[in-house]
Amino acid sequence: MLKRYLQLYAKKRTVSPQAISSLSYVFSLFKLSEEKTAQILVSLCRDMGDEKISSAGKLLFFGSRILKSAEGKKALEPIREMIKSTYREASVADTMIETSQQ
Repeated sequence: MLKRYLQLYAKKRTVSPQAISSLSYVFSLFKLSEEKTAQILVSLCRDMGDEKISSAGKLLFFGSRILKSAEGKKALEPIREMIKSTYREASVADTMIETSQQ
């Protein structure tokens, strides 16, 4: 249920401070730890695959703003790697991801 909600949230909601706050509230309602939240986001992005890479980028952005600990942010690394794999050149991939996540 939560994965389906997150998938629709990433597809429909525009990125804004309120969207980040709302999603953070949803995670707090489920009483999820930062590690569990990151696991859910990574799992969802893997399930969506390469055809939903823009939603994965949004989820990475939301997750990196919601998760505060270094461990939580590090747990999002598989999403970052998944996005990087869609680019032909590694140097371009790093630049594009850094730019899109600001």
